Amino acid sequence: FIGVSLAICQILDGVLTYIGLSLFGVNMEGNGLLRGLMHIYGMAPALFVVKTLALAIAIVLALQAHRRKWIRPILVGVVGFYLVLAVVPWTILISQEVNQTQDN
Repeated sequence: FIGVSLAICQILDGVLTYIGLSLFGVNMEGNGLLRGLMHIYGMAPALFVVKTLALAIAIVLALQAHRRKWIRPILVGVVGFYLVLAVVPWTILISQEVNQTQDN
């Protein structure tokens, strides 16, 4: 369950980041390394590679959590981190922009 939650968070973060940066520009990206990669390789390719890598790491960690129980609470924390610091903020910013655009 936690592995699926983490994978969903990664996918949501990738999709919402793409939409958000398409609306607001690459400089809205809070991760300096990712922002730099986007400036060099383009937003979509950099985001795709980084999120694919993150998803692969999430899958490996989820599989390891079955054998190493101490990983589970860490993964729960990572899911919470992504929800609070990535998914929810992007959702709010994007919905505000969409609402503002519809009002105009």
